[in-house]
Amino acid sequence: MNQTSAHVETDKPYYQIGMQQGTIVYIHGLVPTLPNGTVTVSVKSPYGMYKTLTVHTDRSGSFSLPYIVDVNAPIGTYVVTADYKGGEVSVSFYVMRG
Repeated sequence: MNQTSAHVETDKPYYQIGMQQGTIVYIHGLVPTLPNGTVTVSVKSPYGMYKTLTVHTDRSGSFSLPYIVDVNAPIGTYVVTADYKGGEVSVSFYVMRG
């Protein structure tokens, strides 16, 4: 990880959901210019629907949160965007049936 620039990532690039069980995506990020601040994290589904969460950074600007992908969630690419004072960073992950 580059400790001088902001970034966001997930713990894996793809996730499988089963017939009766969803999965958890762990979202991690760093905004070194925003210690003890607030970041708005949005997850956009393949169908364009958004879920928005607010998270607080620690004294180093790091944040982490779980995102639950429901068993009935659409298959495809999801985009995670972390919006903070001064910019935004994004990453994508893929959901498939397992």
